[in-house]
Amino acid sequence: MIVRSSKIRSQRGALFQVLLPMLLVTCIAIAAFAVDFAHGVLLRAQLQNACDAAALSAAQDFMSIQPGPASPGLISKAQGDADAIARANVADGDAININPIEVTYNQNFSASVPVYAVKVTAQQNLNTFFAVIFGHTFAPIIASSTAGVFYVSRFKYADMTEVNVPLAVTIDVNANNAYDL
Repeated sequence: MIVRSSKIRSQRGALFQVLLPMLLVTCIAIAAFAVDFAHGVLLRAQLQNACDAAALSAAQDFMSIQPGPASPGLISKAQGDADAIARANVADGDAININPIEVTYNQNFSASVPVYAVKVTAQQNLNTFFAVIFGHTFAPIIASSTAGVFYVSRFKYADMTEVNVPLAVTIDVNANNAYDL
């Protein structure tokens, strides 16, 4: 009986020696996922905030004109304004650079379709902390925002001239290319 219990103890030690490295690798993998995922969520939120601000800034340039195709000069000004606002923000400690803006003019606009839609997209690489152990040094993070200029009503001045009253809001474009306010 004494011999048997020492045999069991030695088997327990062998099992512990096999399970400990596997448990350690699993814990490191979970830590890598948790820390790097949280870092990615933070970077995505910072990029999204910068894209929202840049899109609204660019859309503001289209609020003072009457509906019609935008001139290249106005689109260039909107791009410059969006760039300036994006660079005023930081994501992960770095200035944000945006891709060229996309301006869409919708001739048949209504209350649910903007006259002008300005889309801003930014991409930045997430430098990973723990995932480097598994061969992943970075992950691309992309954010985009679309701001629409809506003409919600007409306003009459004292001399009876009418103008459209613009409203700029940040909107999402869903999978069907429809606008979600």
